[in-house]
Amino acid sequence: MDSYSYIHFLSKTMAIDSILAHQQEITRLNQSIEQLKARLENNLINDDEYKQLVMDCGRCVVLGFELNVLQREQNRRRTASTNP
Repeated sequence: MDSYSYIHFLSKTMAIDSILAHQQEITRLNQSIEQLKARLENNLINDDEYKQLVMDCGRCVVLGFELNVLQREQNRRRTASTNP
């Protein structure tokens, strides 16, 4: 494997790893959000938990945006490699 192919392989692998990491973190955040929302609905949430809920919601939105960007880039690269 020449150096260009190796770098391309690493780049592709890192992109897939990054996508998986984002998906896993979004899943974790969604679980946390659901638990905190249940506490909020039952009027059992304290100030620190409320702050955590707001932070988790914001992080989930931003990670979703980043995931979308990563997936578009992955699709662009896939298309470019099949249509030289």
